[in-house]
Amino acid sequence: MHEKGLIHGNIKGQNILLHSPPRSGRIILKITDFGLANATKQTQQSTIVTNARTSAFIAPELLIGNEEEDIKADEKVDIWSAGIIFFQLLPYEFPFKSLSTQTILRFMYIQKLDRPAQLKDDNAWNLLSQMLSYDRKERISAADALKHPYFTSPQTIIEIPKEAQLLVQSAQAEQQNGDQNITQYDANLSFIFPVTQALQIMNFDQETLNLFAKQPQISLPSCILRTLMKQILEGLRIFHETGLVHRDIKCDNILLHCPPGTGCVYAKISDFGFAKKEDLIHEQTYLAGTLPFMSPEQFHKSALITQKVDIYALGITFYNIITHKYPINQPTFEQQGKKMAQMKSIGRPSEIKDDILWDLLSKMLEI
Repeated sequence: MHEKGLIHGNIKGQNILLHSPPRSGRIILKITDFGLANATKQTQQSTIVTNARTSAFIAPELLIGNEEEDIKADEKVDIWSAGIIFFQLLPYEFPFKSLSTQTILRFMYIQKLDRPAQLKDDNAWNLLSQMLSYDRKERISAADALKHPYFTSPQTIIEIPKEAQLLVQSAQAEQQNGDQNITQYDANLSFIFPVTQALQIMNFDQETLNLFAKQPQISLPSCILRTLMKQILEGLRIFHETGLVHRDIKCDNILLHCPPGTGCVYAKISDFGFAKKEDLIHEQTYLAGTLPFMSPEQFHKSALITQKVDIYALGITFYNIITHKYPINQPTFEQQGKKMAQMKSIGRPSEIKDDILWDLLSKMLEI
């Protein structure tokens, strides 16, 4: 953008979108809202600070300039704003104590940037200090920031997650096979932000598989989907070894958990309110479960309920997080049961391209 002679003028967290192309496994950050954007030549002549800008992200030269004169500005105002965002991401706070106008103005006039105690990385602090230089002439440019050791040092290469390496290898293979949509950034490790890394940042103790099932824009790459499926199947295998039947497997009852400091995400089966010993289940308990996940036999009054009802429900769960829909989803128990009775098999959805994956799911979803 700066190479094109444009200044955004309103860089802030709300104007940085996170986009995950279907089945890419990566997050792409996109700058948006160009309502205040100007060409450099125009802003050099006169830049007016408007109320549309958010004061916490405004550069000093715009916020405390001489009101009697035109305020000069260049692309360095965007660098300041980006520096404030990076400051938020690293120590999780603003460089000023509060967001009041008085506090921000005091921060600008004092011109003292304190290093947060929790920010241990010297390279990160050095880059931030240059991005948040009060003197715009001393402020680093975007081009020079990309060459900073924070992005180029050997330690940076070591810290690149394995998922990023796999995504780059996949992109390179697709490019060799003639995929014209692969860009230089898809094949550059330093630009890869895996979906798994984004998910690990979230509070997984509050999330379930519905995180994926209810968001069509999230399509899990096969390597991540396979890992999740294997974790859940292993948990169910151990559970079934005790002779128990869960009877309410569904996306809502599969928790996503990221133990602090591990960098790993684990899927855990939860909510055992309907669980019973297999040999204690009789015909009066067939109503247990959630409609779209219930197996055909659960709609039969005199059917023997076995651990296979959990297998079917788990198959629907996998089907749901892949396609973001259910093969059958009627509003009432009677209608769902009637529809199930008419089904001879569950058809293969167009979203499932992998033959081996569909072979497994079709066996789990045997009517």
